[in-house]
Amino acid sequence: TIIEIAEKNDELIEKLRDQVTDPGPLALIDEISINSMGVFEACSFQDITGQRITKVVTSLQYIEDRVNKLISVWGKSDLDKVEVKADKEKTEDEKLLQGPQHAGQGVSQEEIDKLFD
Repeated sequence: TIIEIAEKNDELIEKLRDQVTDPGPLALIDEISINSMGVFEACSFQDITGQRITKVVTSLQYIEDRVNKLISVWGKSDLDKVEVKADKEKTEDEKLLQGPQHAGQGVSQEEIDKLFD
């Protein structure tokens, strides 16, 4: 594993450090040690990020599966009739998040949806 390789490299660096007395090469050994820790940290970060992304994808797949089962039980036409209301009214700032548009101007959601078809 990555941890075992990093530990072996640290052992080799320590053995090399014990054999070298010249300050120049010792500084290079220290730099190698610091760089190897950076590689290890980057790998750990990617592993943690990958785990989090996997959890999110798994959750989304679960939701998608449930929605598809609802559609198969109720039928798409009945689900289209369900009206979903917002929990609260948007503030003035929240209304501007879509960009200020004058009536009849701007891009409609239908036009945006066509870009993905």
